[in-house]
Amino acid sequence: MVSRWDSKWIQTVPAWYAAASGRVPDCTRYMGHACAKNPLDAWAYQEIIFDNTPDVIIETGTYAGGSALYLSHVMQNAGIENPLVITIDISQAGSIHVLSSNILKIEASSESIDAVKAIEAALDARGPSKIMMILDSDHEYSHVLDELHALTGFVTRGQYLIVEDADAVEGPWIAVNEWLPNAPDFERTARYEDKLVWTSNPGGWLIRTRGPERLPVPQSP
Repeated sequence: MVSRWDSKWIQTVPAWYAAASGRVPDCTRYMGHACAKNPLDAWAYQEIIFDNTPDVIIETGTYAGGSALYLSHVMQNAGIENPLVITIDISQAGSIHVLSSNILKIEASSESIDAVKAIEAALDARGPSKIMMILDSDHEYSHVLDELHALTGFVTRGQYLIVEDADAVEGPWIAVNEWLPNAPDFERTARYEDKLVWTSNPGGWLIRTRGPERLPVPQSP
């Protein structure tokens, strides 16, 4: 008897998605906004948000804003108090910031000092937060590596760092493999590698296992 999880069937899914990659981001929308996400990974994100309750998610690569809006709504529906999505891109992405008061758009290159300072200012203004991060901007190796060096210090203990699209381009995969041996606070997790049959982020699901639980670190009285 052939299982419905037969390897031949599983291999068909990423092959189809790769063939349709020019259409899927444009056709996959959240409340009318292009999302550019593997729908299976988007489902995993809502599980992670509900289980780990981050109150800040930093996203690089705003695109049309659908993913930021989706993340904002999931956080609100999970009952997270005062949630915030910080989304970073070098270009404007329509008017997503007016669709949710819980979205902060930063217009800058995601690995730049301007982006880092803007994130720091936003976190300082709201106080200690649990922070998750999704990297989905320029997938060139050097850019992803620069993002990992510049931004991952914002991820707090127990929260996910997700580096997207290593299935489609080699830059994220190479960058994570080079960075991770020198990042002892982070570990890869296989939980979402095949839980939902297939992911666009192979090797890109990481959790911070050491470090502060919240940033900025609360000051002792």
